[in-house]
Amino acid sequence: MKRLYFRETPPAEYLDPRRASAFRRRLLRWYLDNRRVLPWRDTPTPYRVWISEIMLQQTQVGTVLPYYDRFLQRFPDIPSLARASESDVLQRWAGLGYYGRARRLHQAARILWPARQGKFPEEYEAVLALPGIGPYTAGAICSIAYNQPRPVVDGNIRRVLVRLLRIGGKVREGFFWDQMTALLPPNQASSFNQAMMELGAMVCTPHRPQCGSCPVARVCRALESGNPSRVPVKHPRGSRPVHLLVLLLEKEGRVLLASSGKPGFIPGAWGLPCRVLADAASAESEAARLIREITGRAVSPVPLPPFRHAITHRRITVHPFGSTAEPTTVQGGGYQWVNRKRGKDRVLSSLFRKALEAGAGAGA
Repeated sequence: MKRLYFRETPPAEYLDPRRASAFRRRLLRWYLDNRRVLPWRDTPTPYRVWISEIMLQQTQVGTVLPYYDRFLQRFPDIPSLARASESDVLQRWAGLGYYGRARRLHQAARILWPARQGKFPEEYEAVLALPGIGPYTAGAICSIAYNQPRPVVDGNIRRVLVRLLRIGGKVREGFFWDQMTALLPPNQASSFNQAMMELGAMVCTPHRPQCGSCPVARVCRALESGNPSRVPVKHPRGSRPVHLLVLLLEKEGRVLLASSGKPGFIPGAWGLPCRVLADAASAESEAARLIREITGRAVSPVPLPPFRHAITHRRITVHPFGSTAEPTTVQGGGYQWVNRKRGKDRVLSSLFRKALEAGAGAGA
C-alpha cells in the first residue's frame, strides 16, 4: 500500500527555485563539515554500500556498526560471500534480525559471482533486479557508490521534505520521489542523498528536532509555522501483542534445537521449538501438546519465568517451558541435540538466546 501524507497547497507551489537552491547549498556545506564517520563512507565501493544499505533496512546505524565490521571481515567481497554456505552467512548475521535480508544478500552474491565474475553492476535496472533490492536501495547504491543522479526516499527524507514544505494533507508517495529528483544536483548525488539522510537522522528527528542547529532552517516552512515538531501529523501505530510458547527440552546436558522449517518458527537457521499462542491462558496446555508431538510422550510441562521481547510493532510475551522428564526420542526430522554453549552459538534469534538464559537461570 502506498504511503500517504497531508498537504495544504497545490504541488506546483511546492518547489520554489530560490529556496531549492539555498537548500542544496546550505545542506551540502553542512554535510561536508558535520557528517558522521562511518565505515561505508570511508571506502564507498558498491559492495560495501550494498552491505550497509541492506543491514540498515529497519535497523539503526549504531546497531549495525559492529555487525558490519564482523560481516566484512568474513566476507570482504562478492566471491567470498557467494562461495559461503547459507548457514555461515546467517551465523555472521546473527543478532541483527530479519534474516531474510541475509538470505537474499547471499542469493544476489551467487547470481553476481558467475554472471558478472563477482563485479557489482553499475546499471540501475540491473541493481534493481537483484534479490532484496527495491527502488530505494538501488538508488542509494547507484548514487552513493557511482554518483549517479538517482533519487532516494526513506523515512528520514520523507520527514525532512514534509517539514521543509509544511505538508499537512494527503499526498502520494510519488510526490516525494518527484521532489528529490528536482532537488538532486546532477554532479553531487552521492553527497546530497547522504546529506538528506544525515539531516533526518541527526537534526530533523521525529521528536524534538534540533532546529537551532539546522543548516536549512531559514528555508523550512514548518519552522516558519512555529511548531515543526508537530509536522508531520502523527498517526500512531499500535504495537501488536503476541504470546509465544518456547520449549527448553534437555537430555544429558544437551538442549533440543529445531530447524527453521518447523511451523511457527521465527526465521533463522536454528532455534528452540516454539508455537504462537492464541492467548497466555493456553500456554501450559499447548506446551504439553507440543512436547507430545515432538517426543511422542505425555510429559507434564514445567513453566519457567515469562519475559518480554520487542520486534518492530510487536510486543512479544515469551512463555518458556521445560519438562518433568528427559525425552528419550524425537519424532521426525528437523531437530538436533546440542550442548548448551554450542546451542547458544547456533541460535541466531536474540529471543531464543534470552530463553536459553532464562532456562539456565531457572535451573532448566
